[in-house]
Amino acid sequence: MGFRPSRLTIDNILIVRQIYEKCCEYNIDLHNIFIDFSQAFDLVQRDAIHNSLINYNVPEKLIKLIILTMQWTRMKLNVNNSYSEWFEMKTGVRQGDPLSTLLFSVVLDSVIINLEVWGNITIRLKQIYAYADDIVIIGRTKLTSIDTFCRLKHQVLNVGLIVNNNKTKYLYCTRKIFQPTYLNTGEEQFEQVNSFKYLGSMVNTDNSIEEEIKERIAAGNRAYHVHKNYSHQN
Repeated sequence: MGFRPSRLTIDNILIVRQIYEKCCEYNIDLHNIFIDFSQAFDLVQRDAIHNSLINYNVPEKLIKLIILTMQWTRMKLNVNNSYSEWFEMKTGVRQGDPLSTLLFSVVLDSVIINLEVWGNITIRLKQIYAYADDIVIIGRTKLTSIDTFCRLKHQVLNVGLIVNNNKTKYLYCTRKIFQPTYLNTGEEQFEQVNSFKYLGSMVNTDNSIEEEIKERIAAGNRAYHVHKNYSHQN
């Protein structure tokens, strides 16, 4: 999903909320890992882009043209008002290029397909939802979620992506009363949270919509006062 016609954030938000709502109704616990990647668009390997385009049967001529746009890309850094020497970038997509988001999605989609997570949470123990680089793993058991995460983590390493352990969060949806701690995968620990802002919408452990409503009212008030102050200044 993401950055394409008829692939909006509200679609993924609706899917996740519907899953939480139905599982809460039937008293089914869900273990959710919201994954964040470090500098995802800058680190994805260009060889992975090339291979993914081939796997998706993109015409060879288009592949060559796409790869040409990323060759010999150079940049320099501005540190304390002083520029570094030019150096070549050999990883990542071109920032601001309309194709960049699509190319990244193609690579990530090929990774998720390799995991062979078929079906959905109503008939399977796990499911993955992805909008660009925003990924959530939903599992009916903690072990299932951890196993899926570990497989995904090692798969994305092959295309140059690194999971940001500090921003990756664990959300446990249940009717039970519990004390948030950490999710231990064996190699890292993720903070367990009671709520998480997914694609701009607040989701929480008990699928309550009250926090989201308060957040939107607060955002509306902030926008109103900013506009009001701007009008007075002019």
